[in-house]
Amino acid sequence: MFQKSNIMFLVVITTALLTVFLPSVTMGYEDEITRLSEDLKKHIQLSNKTRIAVVDFTDLKGNVTELGRFIAEEFSMGLLMASGNYEVVDRSHLQVLLKENKLSASGLVAPEDARKIVKVSGVDALITGNITAFNDNVRLSIKILDAGTAKLIGASKGNIPATKAIKDLLEKEIHSFDISDRSNNATSIKTEFKIRKKTEKEGFVFALQDCQRKGENVKCEFLITSSGQNQKLRIFADYGNDSSYFLDNSGDSFYPKRIVLGNNSHQSYIYKTFYKDTPVKMVLEFNQVGTQSKIMSILVVLCKLNNKAPFVIKFQNIPILKDN
Repeated sequence: MFQKSNIMFLVVITTALLTVFLPSVTMGYEDEITRLSEDLKKHIQLSNKTRIAVVDFTDLKGNVTELGRFIAEEFSMGLLMASGNYEVVDRSHLQVLLKENKLSASGLVAPEDARKIVKVSGVDALITGNITAFNDNVRLSIKILDAGTAKLIGASKGNIPATKAIKDLLEKEIHSFDISDRSNNATSIKTEFKIRKKTEKEGFVFALQDCQRKGENVKCEFLITSSGQNQKLRIFADYGNDSSYFLDNSGDSFYPKRIVLGNNSHQSYIYKTFYKDTPVKMVLEFNQVGTQSKIMSILVVLCKLNNKAPFVIKFQNIPILKDN
């Protein structure tokens, strides 16, 4: 019969082995993205690259799924938040440039394609990679390519948990974003960005995806498109009397602690030029949102055009989804 000291010894050894051999299994999805982004940051800075872009990840057959595009978006944000001495090119803007020049960048990039991408976008490094499903995990194999030569200048790898949401994205085909339908019927829009609601005001289309919770933090994701012309817009988070906010099902009010718009983030507001028909991703982040808040009865986004009075974008009855 084992004594207590023997049992404790086995527990310590087992824990140590799990820590050594299964770190990515036990690590949360967002923690893994953050860890890998920090690792990529080191490679980028050692290579002295200053303008980078993240292109679509592919499966081993070279196909782009919604998961591959979602992972690319996550690394684009992760590298931005890692605060390296480089600029991250907005993926939406990059896709427009590639489309206009009849180029594609996903998975492995040929040298001739890399040189063309440099010419139209000015980037000097590309982040790309593969995703492969392994039972309860998805393996990420990430590469950093010199955008002028397509030579490998850095790499990293890791695993994320294959939750139901991740598996669903892995199985979905890519659909093109079409904002030409200006009706309020979200189901009529062809989009890779699953739109819950959308509205149009002052020449801008605001498409809301979801508001999702992780603990007491809630993130609301949008796509914003200028439908008429190139124009500048100021969008507020929490800036004194000028603030976006939401009211929950209990009537309590919450104000964003941060706004992320394209490659920029700030605690008060962001002022940005929107190019015609070029969608830009925006995230409003709220914290200290208790679990009693299950629905946003009203979500208000405060905006301002030059020399015009502020205007608001409103969404009603938005469920706060639980993070899977």
